[in-house]
Amino acid sequence: LMEKSQLGSALLVNVRNGVTDIEVIKNRKLQLSNSFVCANFDETMYHLLNVIKQLNIEESGMKVMACGAITRDQFELMGKYVPSLDLYVGQNLTISCEALHKLHRFHYPEIL
Repeated sequence: LMEKSQLGSALLVNVRNGVTDIEVIKNRKLQLSNSFVCANFDETMYHLLNVIKQLNIEESGMKVMACGAITRDQFELMGKYVPSLDLYVGQNLTISCEALHKLHRFHYPEIL
């Protein structure tokens, strides 16, 4: 699991029932916060991979953290396409990003 010291920049993906939230924090500043209506997990993957591509997340080495209503199989599938994927299990985020604190709280993953 992710160390607190690695959280200066991160992409957080929160899978909910029919909606996927994606937040990107770079250098402790909120760069993107969006919610996508997703009929299935394929649509979640599409939006996640599109954000990763558009913001050059892979090249930056930024950590990607998943949480919420995600199954073990979905997490493993996501990990095949997102090598820097980790599981967010509720540790305190050390990102000093005021805008992030105003957003909803992330849910613990269901696969634990």
